[in-house]
Amino acid sequence: MKWMWYTAAKLPAQNSVDQLTNKALIDGLRMKRQAEANLPVDAKLSEKEITVLRLICEEKSTKEIADEVELSPRTVEAIRDKLKVKTGAKSLAGLVMYAVKSGIIESRPA
Repeated sequence: MKWMWYTAAKLPAQNSVDQLTNKALIDGLRMKRQAEANLPVDAKLSEKEITVLRLICEEKSTKEIADEVELSPRTVEAIRDKLKVKTGAKSLAGLVMYAVKSGIIESRPA
């Protein structure tokens, strides 16, 4: 009988920790979304960078992009990394968001 009281007493405390953990995770996700939503729209991109960005938005692989723009795959990777730095994006999804917000590509309804 004693162990049941102990277990029951722990349940609310455990639930509180889970709620705090969930709140922290949700807050972290919100902050990340806000940071990505605030990507700069005025980054100065070269024509080659814009071309690579458009091809990234078309879901082309690094090799496909390299073949299309006649560059090595390593050069395409370097351009992609430079695009992330210039735009403040942390991922390919961030690059696509930047391309839509800056008008490089048009947003299509799902």
